[in-house]
Amino acid sequence: MTKTMYELKKDLIEELNDNKQEILENDELIYEFVDSNVPIMNYDLLKLACDDLYLGFPDEEGISESADNAYDIIKANVYCELMTEAHTWLDLAQEVA
Repeated sequence: MTKTMYELKKDLIEELNDNKQEILENDELIYEFVDSNVPIMNYDLLKLACDDLYLGFPDEEGISESADNAYDIIKANVYCELMTEAHTWLDLAQEVA
């Protein structure tokens, strides 16, 4: 089933909440959780880009600059969005802890 960006973010936050204590002890784990939530199927990546066209363009920070194709660009941009969401969650979780 193809997920929207909203659903990807929601699922990521649920996973982070389920593993909150572990992540607070080792915040490097956040990268693994984000990586595991980025779609790998080209169809799913294209559906995300259809809903949010900016995902198909190289980012300004140069992360997707070395991408070989449109799928890699979309994947890099999705990763960046999820990572931003995860860091926001982490900042809030560390403030509360």
